[in-house]
Amino acid sequence: MVTLEHGGSAVPADHHCHFLQNSTVDHVRDGGAPSQNEFTNIGYWKDYDAVISVRVGELECRFALEYERTPKSKRQYTLIQSRIESERGIARFLYLGPNHELLLFLVRRFESCRRPVYFGLWEDFLTHTLNLTVRSNRSPVVVGLALYCG
Repeated sequence: MVTLEHGGSAVPADHHCHFLQNSTVDHVRDGGAPSQNEFTNIGYWKDYDAVISVRVGELECRFALEYERTPKSKRQYTLIQSRIESERGIARFLYLGPNHELLLFLVRRFESCRRPVYFGLWEDFLTHTLNLTVRSNRSPVVVGLALYCG
């Protein structure tokens, strides 16, 4: 089961639909729907592309998802990192990208982040969900995302 609590427009629509077709979805908010950050005082520190809960068998994992197509400036990542470090409503952060070069760039940008941030390929996430191999900003070891959900 996959639940998207809050979604943005950065995730490519065709990929987003493909992912949802292979999942059970309880609730979806797309870029056109108001987010918690805009209309309530229980919002997140950052407008994430999505906040997702994924259940595979007995294992459930909830995380903020960011899909990064192109790199941002160092200044922008410094601001993003400070917001992630201030976040109390979410424990896990997953950055997905289209290629290994961008993922390596992202890992370097978040090396000093005090919170764990995970990085993986978008296409692999569509195929493997919680079995996606990810790298953390805290470790060069590549492991399955499910290991961080326990």
